[in-house]
Amino acid sequence: MPEPEKHEQWIADYLAGELAADDHQALERWLLEDDANPKQLARAVLLDTQMRSAVVTRRLQSGLSMLGSRGSAADEQLQSIDQEIMTELVEQALAERRRHEIEDATDMVLAPASPFCKPAPKLRLADLARDLVPKPVIWLSAAALILAATLLIVFLSGPADQDPGTTPGGLATNPLPERVAPAVLATAIDVDAPRWADGQRPGADGFVAGRYRLSEGAVRLKLVDGTRVKLTAPVDFEITGRNDISITSGELVANVPPQAIGFRVRTPAGDVVDLGTTFGVEVLDDQTTDVQVVEGLVKVAARDESGQLGGFVELTTMQAARLDKATERVASIPTDSDRFTMDYVRMIDLVDAVAGGNGLTGKRDSGIDPLSGGIYKSTRDPGIQFGGEGDGRFRPVQACPLVAGVFVPSVDGAAVLDPAGNAFNGFGQLFALTNGLTWSGGRVEYQGGRFLNAVVDGVDYSAPGRGVVRMHANSGICFDLQAIREQNKGFLPTRFYTGLANREAKLEKDGQTGETYVDAWVFVDGRLVSSKKNIATRDGMVDLGAPLTERDRYLTIVVTEGPDKERYDWVLLCEPRILLRPSDRP
Repeated sequence: MPEPEKHEQWIADYLAGELAADDHQALERWLLEDDANPKQLARAVLLDTQMRSAVVTRRLQSGLSMLGSRGSAADEQLQSIDQEIMTELVEQALAERRRHEIEDATDMVLAPASPFCKPAPKLRLADLARDLVPKPVIWLSAAALILAATLLIVFLSGPADQDPGTTPGGLATNPLPERVAPAVLATAIDVDAPRWADGQRPGADGFVAGRYRLSEGAVRLKLVDGTRVKLTAPVDFEITGRNDISITSGELVANVPPQAIGFRVRTPAGDVVDLGTTFGVEVLDDQTTDVQVVEGLVKVAARDESGQLGGFVELTTMQAARLDKATERVASIPTDSDRFTMDYVRMIDLVDAVAGGNGLTGKRDSGIDPLSGGIYKSTRDPGIQFGGEGDGRFRPVQACPLVAGVFVPSVDGAAVLDPAGNAFNGFGQLFALTNGLTWSGGRVEYQGGRFLNAVVDGVDYSAPGRGVVRMHANSGICFDLQAIREQNKGFLPTRFYTGLANREAKLEKDGQTGETYVDAWVFVDGRLVSSKKNIATRDGMVDLGAPLTERDRYLTIVVTEGPDKERYDWVLLCEPRILLRPSDRP
């Protein structure tokens, strides 16, 4: 026979609903061993039932007191109805309790088996509990559910008309426990006439995890990790975490700081994962999503019909792709510098600037002679000085508002880099020759109907929506940052960047054919801030850039020959840009 504390533990586990299967069988065997054992179990069940009934009754009474603290006529009517129901339930429960006697349960014994009667049915704990637990418990449970639903309605109807810690007569009561507010994951840092759909709007404290629909206007959010997101109506989105947003329709632009790298945008057609960048996402429909990188690097992957993601593909500055759920592919598409605009980002297109534009007009197909500063609309114009030798002098370009001037470095003196007279004498090239125009394209013709190959790393930069500035060693061009600020009031230049590719792999030397090399240089107000040496065609795209401040005046880009002749040194600046931000925003 088991120790007393053992069967007491079985009974306690049974009452708590935690009796293991093996112990369940052991408890049944123990009940069969002695007629007194079922009575002991019955007393324990009844004692537990009485205690639970007392607790439920007290909670009912407490709930009625809480209802009594409401002040409106509607609340008083609701209170009166619930009081009648609950009072009746409590009175029925107490009357039923009085009719029950302990012996009703303790007389339950197993009839001994004999050849003169049917065997007693096997004892089932579920049947025993059903017979021992009186009906009042069921009624009281129902009353508790009614109370919970009533309190939920009361809490949702608005704040009480008086201190919740007192009754209408001013008597002190137990204060209600404070409800824990959901964590705020984002706040609106500015808005533009937003209108939210009913039931899908942010709370007073900000955006918690959940779905939202912006039907009109625009809003800029700052997530708790520092990511800034601009959403333009109409847009449906869901904040799913501190570093995670799902968008099912509309447009989103995100600027992600270093500490928030890994920020993810989920769409029906695929996902975008940030690697430190500014990028835009537009959900066209439930099958396709477009992604464009304004600056930096992202990873994108298409989703299949089952919702699974395929392999990730990297996109870098001014690259764009379409995620297609139907084909489960990521396909390259042309970029559009105006497609994903943000209040805190504006892009100045230097291809447009070389063609005489203000950086926002998309002009192409014009060139500047680096030897004279003259403007030409055709690469075949007879006035172009092909194969001329430079003297290092700076020549202004009056016809292009954002281009301060051009020059060709000499080999026997410093080259003047900008209108302020800043000069540099460390290029080290062997010749002071150049060839053709600094050309704004589109396509770039260099000889009698022949065009430079503008496909770099699989992307055609001569396609519509893209653009290149063709330069030839040795030459330089200077952009006026102050002119950019004056034409973009309220914005400040923050960064210059471009892709750079050497388009010639042919070098004629002593009858041999080999690679050509070029060097690239970036100056800000005469200071060398970036350079890349010995760039060959096989290097593909090379990134070139420099940070800018509100005090900087001139940006100068120079291309010189590498350790070979200047011949065949055709260079493409692929989608050169200057990034601006509002002067009143970080």
